[in-house]
This record gives sequence, structure tokens and C-alpha cells, in this order.
Amino acid sequence: MQELSALEASSPCAVERVLNDIPKELNNMYSALVKHLAERNVLFIKILIWVAYAERPLTIEELQDAINSDPSIKPYQSLSEIAEHRQYFDEKLINSKLGNLLSIKKHPGPYSPFILDDLEESSRIFFQHQSAKDFFERNRNSGIFYPSVAVEPDRYLAHTCLFYLTATETTQWAIKLATYDSSTFQKRMNDKPILHYAATNWFKHMKTREQAELRETTALIEQILYGKSPLLAVSLVFTWKHRFNKIAETFSYKYFDSTLIYFAISSKTLWLAQQIFDSKPYSESFDQVDMNEVASEWPEFFTWLCTERKEQFFKMLSPNFGEELVNYVREFKHDGTSNGPMCASLGAFVTNTNTGIATIGNILENMLWALIGRRSSMLYECELIRLLLDKSANFTTTDNHLRLAVQSDLDKITLEMIFSRWHENITILQELVTIAVTAEIYGDRKLETLELLSTKV
Repeated sequence: MQELSALEASSPCAVERVLNDIPKELNNMYSALVKHLAERNVLFIKILIWVAYAERPLTIEELQDAINSDPSIKPYQSLSEIAEHRQYFDEKLINSKLGNLLSIKKHPGPYSPFILDDLEESSRIFFQHQSAKDFFERNRNSGIFYPSVAVEPDRYLAHTCLFYLTATETTQWAIKLATYDSSTFQKRMNDKPILHYAATNWFKHMKTREQAELRETTALIEQILYGKSPLLAVSLVFTWKHRFNKIAETFSYKYFDSTLIYFAISSKTLWLAQQIFDSKPYSESFDQVDMNEVASEWPEFFTWLCTERKEQFFKMLSPNFGEELVNYVREFKHDGTSNGPMCASLGAFVTNTNTGIATIGNILENMLWALIGRRSSMLYECELIRLLLDKSANFTTTDNHLRLAVQSDLDKITLEMIFSRWHENITILQELVTIAVTAEIYGDRKLETLELLSTKV
């Protein structure tokens, strides 16, 4: 900025040159600062990693608990074994040693139905400047923290969260969880500041199944997901927005398999859902309700099921699945706000189905005419109609279909495809013109419809 002010008759080229140099200078400054801090104390680097890459701002208590639960020092089994290595720091230390990078502000906590004061403001740690946050995000996997922390930041955070959830003390605490009333629960929570974060975010720090299958995390993930221990319930309790009295039901494990499936779906984490689905008997617990939920909310996972697990996918479909899909189409909101994901899922379903099967053919045909009957101009709905027409070469347009189409807001390409399937006589042409003229569609769409009809004379 001093260089900018020093430019007297600043030409556009001179200003642009100085501005282009600013990111390079900041990058070099932050890199040098990280190197300097690493030489002074590894603790500073760990603080920066948690502030930079945590899924939400942390309190000082959470940050202390997280850093002091680092299992990378040696293979611990319990939190008490780490006690001798605990490092104490407070707001004063952060301000004095990292004040040029970090600031501490009052900020509301994350929502949780189990933490009574979670909506109250508490001191949380942030970067002083957006440029610092941007620098660390750009260097997420660049190795700038090596050798202070020997692995990628997300791997370090994931391992810490998993260790905390599977530590002996957490297991013992979780076993008693169902017996606690809300006040006792709150008191016990105060002793485990990072538990809420670990339970709700451990899977978010692993982006792929390959990362989840690393040596240090595989056994911990299996303990949480497949061991039927209270640890899964801890994660579910903090993830779901249930009432407090639902905790006891979670511990009954009467519906453990379906509970795990719901956890996979609600996590919206693709690798986690894939891993759980591939682990029997959990894949057998997927039911039609689960399938409908995935189709309407999570097209990425639905597409994976359609394409990568096609045989299992079609075995899971109920006889009424097609009818339910058609009903979904009919219930689409006309503002289009929630139709995109479902259209993507339906597109995957259409692309991967065998139209030679009579029931599938009927499903697709009903879906097609349900879409046309919506009279929607939404791009993804028009694309889905064209996909259905391409997929089903034997579909024939009837007079009723045309009556629906000419009073719709469909684009010209989609209308032409619908008319190309019309194999009947021209006797209703005048009726179609009348419908199009009086229909509540305006501007170019109405003109395009009338022009198309004029070509059929």
C-alpha cells in the first residue's frame, strides 16, 4: 500500500503491477512467519492448524483439549496417558505470541439440543485478516507445517477426533450417558470440551475412502461404525437434532443397522455412506424410505448407487418405487428451489435403467407425463423430459399429452421432441392452437409454441 501511495501519476499498468505483487509479498510474509513460529514452539503451529482448518471457530477450552489430545506423540489408549504431555495456554499467550495472526472474539456457539448454553456468546479464536485465512487455505496440503506436524492438516485433525471418541475415558463416559439427566449431562460435557466437535466433525476431515483407510485411522473408524459400542451413539447424539430423552433409545441398539444407515445419509459425506453401504448387513438395511430420502436430497450418493452398485440398487427398489418417484415429480415445488437435486437423481435412475423391463418402461412413461403435466420451464426439468424421451424410443405422444404440452412453459427443443412422437392424425390441431392462445404463458414461449403448431398444418 505504501508503494501505491508513492506512485504520483499512477498509470493503470503501474497500479496493476503493484497489486499483483501484494499477494506474493503476503505469501512470503506468512510463509516466513510459519517457519519462525515452528522454530520457536510446535504448539504455535498446532494452534494455527486448528484455527485454520477446523469446521467452525473453537473456544480456547476446545482448542486446549484438542491439542492436548494429539495421539501422534505415541500410540496412546487413553486421555490420561497424554496428561504428562499437556501444554497449557490461555488468551494471554495467544495475544502475546500469535496476536499478529489471531484474535479472540465473542461469538455464538454451534447449535446442539444437549448443550444448554450453546447459543450464548463465548470467546472464540479467529484470524485477524482474511488474507491469513486465504493463505492457509491455499496451502492446506502444501507441507508448510512439516516437520512440526508430519501429516496433512485434515489427517491430523481427523486422527485427533477419532482418538478422542475412542479413548478409554470417552467410552466409559458414553456407557453412562443414557442415565444422565440434562443437568448432569451438561456438567459432564464441561469436562470434555472438544467432544462435541469431535463427534460431529470427525468424518468431515476425511475427503475420500482412501484417506479413511489409512493405517492410523482404519481401526478407530471400525470401532465407531461397526463395533456397536456406545461411541456410535455419542456421534449420533451430537449429530442429530433429537430431544434429550432420545438418547436412551439410541443405546438400545434395537434398530442399530437402520440407525447407522440414517447416520450415513444425514452426514452427507460420500465416502462414509459408501463405506457403510458396502459393509454387510448394513447395505441390507437400506429400505425404500432411505432410498426416497437419498433421491430427493443427495443425488451424488444416489448416482453412485445407480452406477457403481447397480445390482444391489435395483434389488432394493420396492414394487411401488416408480409410483413414488412419479408422486415426487407431481409434488415438485413450482419455484424450483428443491427440484434440482431430485431431477439429478431421477436422471441417474433413467440413465441406468433397462427400459426393456415392462415395469420400468411404465415407470418412465408415467414420470415423463407427470413432468409434462407440471407445465414447468425449469431447465433441469426440461432436460429430464428430453432424457426420458431419448431413453424410451417407443413412447408415443397422445392427444392428451399434446394438450398438456402446448399449455406448458417448456422450451422449444423439448416441445419439438414431444411433437416428434405424435403419430396420430391432425384433427385436434385447431384445438391445440386455441389452448396455446389462451394458456397462461407469455412472450417468446407462446410464440414458439404457435410457430411449432403452424408447421403441422
